[in-house]
Amino acid sequence: MSPKELTREERERIHSVKMYLLNHLDQQFTVEQLARRAALGIQKFKDGFYTLFEMPVGAYIHEARMKQGRVLLRNSDKSIKEIAMLCGYSKARNFSSAYKKFFGVRPGEERN
Repeated sequence: MSPKELTREERERIHSVKMYLLNHLDQQFTVEQLARRAALGIQKFKDGFYTLFEMPVGAYIHEARMKQGRVLLRNSDKSIKEIAMLCGYSKARNFSSAYKKFFGVRPGEERN
């Protein structure tokens, strides 16, 4: 799919969902919910998102959560558990594992 295969309105709705995601990283989403928010079918939403942002929806959310976690670790005094919750993880150990896999360092090492 090329960006030209999406109408201007569809592109705007997908961009709107992306902004929604970035402002609600503490919440859990399904692709179905996001597609509904964009008023698109699931496959059209997934294809359109990939076309516009060059990665699948799930990978985009994961990357955004990891980057938000890094900013919070470096610029706040919040506990790793609090940061995990703000990044959509219910358990600090799951956040820590994902963070180490993504950045190659443990969350606690970002503060040292």
